[in-house]
Amino acid sequence: MTHRSGPQKAIFDRDYEDPDDQFDTRAYQKGGWVLHMLRCQLGDDLFRQCVKTYVERHALGTVETADLRQIVEEYTGRSFDRFFDQWVYTPGLPHLDLSYQWSQSDKMAKITLKQKPARSDIEGTVWSLPVTLRFWIGDTITDHEFPFEQAEQTVYVPLPAEPNLVRFDPEYTLLAEVIFNKPKAMLYEQLSRNDDIIGQLWTIDLLDDHHDLKTIEHLKQALNNSPFHQVRHTAAFALSGIHTDEAFDALTQSLDQSMPHARQAVVCAIGEFYRSEARDLLLDVLTDEMHPDIASEALTSLGRFYDPEVQEALIAALDSQSFRQTRMKGALWGMLKQKDEVFVIPLMQTLNERQEELPSEAIEVLLRTLGSCGKSLEDTSGVRELLCQYLNHPYRPIQESSLVSLGSLGDPKAEAAIESLTRLNDDLADTATRTLDKLREKEPNPLPSEVKELRESVKTLQENNDALELRLRDLEDRLDASGKH
Repeated sequence: MTHRSGPQKAIFDRDYEDPDDQFDTRAYQKGGWVLHMLRCQLGDDLFRQCVKTYVERHALGTVETADLRQIVEEYTGRSFDRFFDQWVYTPGLPHLDLSYQWSQSDKMAKITLKQKPARSDIEGTVWSLPVTLRFWIGDTITDHEFPFEQAEQTVYVPLPAEPNLVRFDPEYTLLAEVIFNKPKAMLYEQLSRNDDIIGQLWTIDLLDDHHDLKTIEHLKQALNNSPFHQVRHTAAFALSGIHTDEAFDALTQSLDQSMPHARQAVVCAIGEFYRSEARDLLLDVLTDEMHPDIASEALTSLGRFYDPEVQEALIAALDSQSFRQTRMKGALWGMLKQKDEVFVIPLMQTLNERQEELPSEAIEVLLRTLGSCGKSLEDTSGVRELLCQYLNHPYRPIQESSLVSLGSLGDPKAEAAIESLTRLNDDLADTATRTLDKLREKEPNPLPSEVKELRESVKTLQENNDALELRLRDLEDRLDASGKH
């Protein structure tokens, strides 16, 4: 685990500047995993008994890790020094690299396991891990358990036939980063098992770099058949990452999702493709979709497409009504992608007419969008004046959004209004200062081309005039010289 203030540290650590430094991922995420691993080794009943005794014995007192270890050893009759030493007093976690081979002649599976230190400062750490390998041969399951206590270790497991799937730590009893190199056929088998959400998610991550048609088809099946919306979500974005015509087709054929979260992911993944077919599909989603989150996703993705029909759809969504104005916010994010002045008047009208009914987060996005879209206007005074009205808003995030928006707008006439906020004693003063710096760093507006051409012409005339004067003086000198002779 990486400590938020810098280097990698163990859960138990006395070197800290502030007590709050102890309450990070080591205490919570890793601490929870350590308790989970302890429960897996003790069993549910014995684990509960140990915790119960620990709480009762030390009620209203102070405790340390050794107190829990002592109670565990009382109930089990064996030492847990190694367990607590590596998981509580040692920084980091094991990084494991596994490979699989099958010998048909010997009917034996070969598994090679390597421990790879993640950082040079724990180069010598070798973890002691109770390992379970699970083999599927058809529907028959065989578990093989053994201790993994070396930097590199190879195990041979005799089996009646070649397994169609091998899993490391199938019950998720170890905290470790694992890379398991196995045949692609096994990955497809693992992805098809709808009783194992973590296995499916890991498999999708491993297949992310494969762009072949068979992988795309298996990802499509997971996208449409997994009972877990997170698996479908991850499969949709894996197809988006593959980004081929076949992957796009797989996504478009998977729009009819029963799970709203999965449908939203598919819409977002389609929006990652910059092509006319994606644009048309997203516009169709707006027509038929009732779920505000999904419609919002479509509107945001449409921001990539610059054409009148898309801009009309984004503007129309400013008048929509949905929970927390989710649909409108999607349109605002889409407009923010385009930064087009065509949105300025509709945005100003919406802000003036609907400000009382809009939630604060919608006003924040609206202000930021208005500043970005208004910066290309020849006359930004109207936008500037409207944004400056929100500098004194009672809600600080809205004040901050107005400052950021004025920075995007780039109108130097806003400096006086912003400067008053730089004298506050909070974070808003920092935002105001950064906005002022941004405005003052901006170069002057570029001159019109006609003025540039006129300046060039005057410069040329001046140069020609200077040349004529030199020639005239030279001629006069020559004439004077001739007259003297």
